[in-house]
Amino acid sequence: MSGDSFQDLEKRRDRKRRNRRLASGLVALVIAAAGVGGGLYAFRPTRSASPVDTPIPSVVPTTPTLGPTPTSPSPTPPVQELAGQVSGPIQFVDDQRGWMVDADGQILATTDGGHAWNVQISGTSNITAIDMLGDGLHGWGVGDGGLIRTTDGGAHWVTWSNESLSSVQFVTPDIGWGVQGNPGPDAHGAIVKTTDGGATWEPQSVDGDSVCALDERVVFTAGPAPGGVSLSRSGDGGASWIDSLISLSGEPWTATVRCGGIDAWVLVQDGGAAGHLPYALFRTGEGGPDTLPVLQEAGTRPLGDVPGVLGAQDPYPGPFVAFDGQDFRFVGWCPACGNSVALYGGTRERTEVVQQGAMPLGISFADREHGWLLVQMDEPSGSQLKVLVTSDGGSTWTALS
Repeated sequence: MSGDSFQDLEKRRDRKRRNRRLASGLVALVIAAAGVGGGLYAFRPTRSASPVDTPIPSVVPTTPTLGPTPTSPSPTPPVQELAGQVSGPIQFVDDQRGWMVDADGQILATTDGGHAWNVQISGTSNITAIDMLGDGLHGWGVGDGGLIRTTDGGAHWVTWSNESLSSVQFVTPDIGWGVQGNPGPDAHGAIVKTTDGGATWEPQSVDGDSVCALDERVVFTAGPAPGGVSLSRSGDGGASWIDSLISLSGEPWTATVRCGGIDAWVLVQDGGAAGHLPYALFRTGEGGPDTLPVLQEAGTRPLGDVPGVLGAQDPYPGPFVAFDGQDFRFVGWCPACGNSVALYGGTRERTEVVQQGAMPLGISFADREHGWLLVQMDEPSGSQLKVLVTSDGGSTWTALS
């Protein structure tokens, strides 16, 4: 990016920050007044900056919501290899313990690798994603009305913050990062940080569509910029940032960043064209700031002819995870092919997961071998959520529900 472009970008960011400060009060009032679809008002946060101490009762169903009778968990679950997982609709912390959010916003939990699920919060709610720490105790539920939190693995959830966040990632029970607002082609989010477990959030000096953290100090953000996508890295917990540009023609681009090892992986995607959504996957080398292309949509080829870049046959991107600077798992799907779902990365270039009738919603790996994919399946009785599991890094998958 040229010097003038960086200056223009900085001016735009300064204007965004000033406007955000002026509008923050109005936005909070609008969010509090509007709600969505009736919401789960008993769980919605109050206007107080302090956390609400009243716990939400857990719900223990008489029979599992999904799957057969639970089996005994393994006595020594594998060590979690991922640097951390950004909030999503499904998340596992080891090969047995996991959480998911269903279509009604209910939070369900499993202790047997996904064979059986128990409801922790029931009824229709506005929860869309969850973020759990590796200890399996501390977790957060993300909704359009704010956050809820648990410190006992979901036995009890409490309303916690009225901050409207599209995603969060916590690295300790106190320190976490989030994206404020709902990023998209026409609106970009603001990066915020908490040091009190999510009760309060402070805006950072960078904007972006997505954020991920390796630890308390190393953080990456990604978002649109003139000439492509900006990738920002902080090595001091957000006190300062180093920007780099992923050069791309055409706008607007949106970006999703995930962390693995010391590196970041960035999925960029543009508007659709003739049934194909142009997208590409990049990774940093040895922690950045330079990025290298890894994969692109084969139909539109937004990067052109680049040696060594894998052509993804599926025209739409799905969720993805990264383990380090080399190893990743990326989901693609094809609505025009009857909604087939495939996985890229691992030991094969492409593994077909579902032949037809599925839409990928979320993915989680507890380690390099054990992973789960949440899909919406078209059934004769209507759409239903299904959980698929792999124990060989994604080479084979089994439906659990």
